[in-house]
Amino acid sequence: KGDSKNEFLYSALKSFIGEGIFTLRHGDYNKKIRLEDKKWYDTRKTTSLLFTKSKMLGHMHETFTQKAEMLIKVLENNAKTAEVVDIQAKFFSFTMDSIQKLFFGNEVDTMADGKTDPYATAFDNAHRYMLKCVLKTVILQVLTVTLLPWPFGTLQVGGNAANGLIMATYLHFDQDYQGFKKNVAYLHKLTEEYIRKIRKDPSMETRKDMIANFLNSKTTSNMSDKELVAVVLNLTIAGRDTTACTLSWMFYIIAQHPNLQKRLCVEIDEKLKGNVPTFEDLSPQNMPYLNGVLYETLRLYPAVPQDEKYVTTDLTYLDGTNIPKDTKLIFAPYAMGRNPEVYKEPLKVDPTRWIPFKAPSLYGFPVFQAGPRFCLGKDMAQFEAKLLASMLLQKFTFTMAESEAEKITYAMSITMSVCNSKKQDSHNLWVTPHLR
Repeated sequence: KGDSKNEFLYSALKSFIGEGIFTLRHGDYNKKIRLEDKKWYDTRKTTSLLFTKSKMLGHMHETFTQKAEMLIKVLENNAKTAEVVDIQAKFFSFTMDSIQKLFFGNEVDTMADGKTDPYATAFDNAHRYMLKCVLKTVILQVLTVTLLPWPFGTLQVGGNAANGLIMATYLHFDQDYQGFKKNVAYLHKLTEEYIRKIRKDPSMETRKDMIANFLNSKTTSNMSDKELVAVVLNLTIAGRDTTACTLSWMFYIIAQHPNLQKRLCVEIDEKLKGNVPTFEDLSPQNMPYLNGVLYETLRLYPAVPQDEKYVTTDLTYLDGTNIPKDTKLIFAPYAMGRNPEVYKEPLKVDPTRWIPFKAPSLYGFPVFQAGPRFCLGKDMAQFEAKLLASMLLQKFTFTMAESEAEKITYAMSITMSVCNSKKQDSHNLWVTPHLR
């Protein structure tokens, strides 16, 4: 990851979600030169305990099933009147409602029309304000770092553009930046309140939520509220938006390909026979076509279409290429998934290219990252997406008006949500659910 001391984006991100596995740099595992390196490895080791198979079979399965059933009830009302619904908004609500229960034990329902939740609202507002502020100040950031001398910029001294007088003054009066700070402060305050409430619960030892698990564990019971806030927010930004984006593009594909949808419904009906799917039901071996649809979605519409890494020490690739320290390396899963040298007819949606399933190399298919930073929630995210998709498709089929399909493009943001406006001013996925 980039250094928050030197880059405005990473400093804003660290202000937003704190110091956790998503924002801390990891460096060399064997050396751990910086305190930050050790903190990243310790945090990641602790967090990995949350994503065991036993937890997916238990509390996660229970939570995803409950929230899926709630979404089904909402969509039934739309289906009875053939009313279009913004399914992307529902998926973002589904994933946030699930996270609230998994992390805090909070029962929240924002999937019904008109319902809101202060935690979800603050998180989404902070995220939106941060992206707006970062994107609209790109030119000012470049000028501050490369042309403006200290104290107006950071040309001689280096560092974050926000440390320069001109950038700092601009941010002080910028409504988006002030909105970002206001929502971050409220989000952190609310998260700490949830954590303190759990600490005081006399039945904490029997609770299933993530915070209780941390507090009940010998290795993490001494974590401060601030550290727990960072754990929660890092996992939220890493897992909530990405899964919601994947589900949105998945149902865009389903609504656009009626034959694919028909074959998928046949497999779901044959395998599940109207029952709630188990973890084993959703395996690639038991439901190969569903798995293929998911992997085509990940290939064509990765939730994080482009990412970057910074080289912390001089290194040499296997082919002899030398990469000097502090080099920024950019890779694009979006382009890699559409490479005709790897995928025959790469723009064609073909779930059968993943049957029989052979898990692709994380390095060649880095939608879940690779190496030390590979996604801890990889299996959970796929389980969540498959479970919801299979439960919805047991009840509904989905169509999309041709006029609406023509508008679809991708949002210009860190996570690639669906956008239905070439001007990037509308982010809806309007589909019509039909009762089966």
